Parts: sequence; C-alpha cells; structure tokens
Amino acid sequence: MKHWWLVTLSIFGLSGCVGYGGVFHETVYTVYPQAEQPGRFATDSYRPPVINSLKPTFRWRPVNEPQGPDDRYDILIHEAYRNSTVEWAIGREVYYRLGLDASEHTLEIQLEPNRAYYWAVRIRRDEKPTSEWSRFVYLRGCTFLGSACSTEDFPFFLFITPAR
Repeated sequence: MKHWWLVTLSIFGLSGCVGYGGVFHETVYTVYPQAEQPGRFATDSYRPPVINSLKPTFRWRPVNEPQGPDDRYDILIHEAYRNSTVEWAIGREVYYRLGLDASEHTLEIQLEPNRAYYWAVRIRRDEKPTSEWSRFVYLRGCTFLGSACSTEDFPFFLFITPAR
C-alpha cells in the first residue's frame, strides 16, 4: 500500500490515543485554578485542584471571542460536597459578585480550609445576551473513535482549598 502512513495517521487522528482524556470548556477557560490536567492520561475520575490560598485570585479568559473593552463578568462560588464516590453536588452559595471589569478577581472573603467549592463565571457583553455560567466536561478513557469515552459533566469548575 503506497500511502500506509496516511491511513495510519488518519486512524490515529480520528481516534485519539488510547486512554486519552481532556476538558471541553464552555464560556471561559480557567487560568487559575486550572480545570484541565495537561499531559495526563485520564483513566480515573476527575481530581479537582487544591489551591494555595483561602482568599484566592481567580483568573479566566473567554472561549470564543477575545475580551472586549466593555466586557463585564459575574463570578459565583458554591460549596461542593460528594454525594457518591464519583459525583460532586452543589451546596449553598457563599460568594457572588457581578459587573467585574477584569478577567480576574480576588475573593473578599476567606473560604473554609480543606473544603471543596464550585466556581463559575459568566460574561456580559454590550449587544449580546448574558452568557451561560461557565462549565466543563471532563473526558476520560477515550479509545478508538471515541467509542468508549466516559464523561463527567460538571455544572461549574471545582477546586479544593488548602488545609490551612
């Protein structure tokens, strides 16, 4: 076969690698804390990042369009807890700010140590409706042509605070 390398490349290009995992973002990409785990073969359930502060500075950037001069952001934080060995549930709202003019925000409150939280951002643009709250889908264990992918669909981004 004259173009065996093209056929091989096409198969691997369509299928990805065995054990591939990744994150699909909607609305914004997380900059800190990061939702994705680059270079990791995702075969286990999603492990949220442990951040380094109880008053963190969150950073993000829009997915589809560059940040405009009149863009405004809303940020929301909820407690999170495990309702099974693989699922995280949304608890009470602990923080909400709207109309932020930068794509980063330092919390004005201190979070509880060693606790899980969800955070989300939405974008307000002048001539467009307010976006949906940010969310992501975590892919793990994808094989040939995505036939055996497992997903975890998160309503918001998840993180854990440090012990102290």
